[in-house]
Amino acid sequence: MTVINEALASPKATIMVVEDEWVVARHVQQTLQSHGFDVGEPIANGDEAFGVAARQRPDLVLIDIGLADGTDGLTLAERIRRSVNPPQVVMLSAHIDEDSMRRACAAGASGYVVKPFHHSQLLSAVLVGLARGRQERTEREERRQAATTLRALAVDLVRRQEGEGGESHANLMAQLSAREQNIVHLLAEHHRPRSVAAELGISYHTVRNHLRRIFRKLNVSSQSELLRILKEP
Repeated sequence: MTVINEALASPKATIMVVEDEWVVARHVQQTLQSHGFDVGEPIANGDEAFGVAARQRPDLVLIDIGLADGTDGLTLAERIRRSVNPPQVVMLSAHIDEDSMRRACAAGASGYVVKPFHHSQLLSAVLVGLARGRQERTEREERRQAATTLRALAVDLVRRQEGEGGESHANLMAQLSAREQNIVHLLAEHHRPRSVAAELGISYHTVRNHLRRIFRKLNVSSQSELLRILKEP
């Protein structure tokens, strides 16, 4: 099934439009509504848009790169994408340049539509963004399940080793944060710290800091010792 067919076959997606040109905003809203999407009233204010996105959690937000209230649309996109379970973001702009494209990618935008645009260009960018959103949700769910599995493993190890009368590393492992458990899970899958950073979308330096805390909590001195603890029967 193509990306377009997958998107159209999925439950109705919710889309938010952040655009201060009323004619453009209404055109975007009506175009997407005509294709079956749930689109609320356009918003022209950056702070209001951030608040609505946080409360309503749309699947995708279309943002004008330069709003009349002085809001930098790329900065707004970055704020929205840093939220928990963030929506996808597609940028709208009257022009395109290399710096804006680079900033849009860094902000986590999944698309960039240049005004004036044909409705097919808008629809394509939205469908690609929604497809990316489904992929991200799947990956988040897989990480959540992995963290749950690790917690269950830790609890099981605690019970078995406490039954033998010993204090174990698993006692401390059960106290790892969700992020630390994700890192341990990826290491157990033979990921190196740099690939762990890329997988989680964080810096290598941040991963190293997490590892130092993990080693301290589990009273181990190396990655190999950590993995040995996980594999012990």
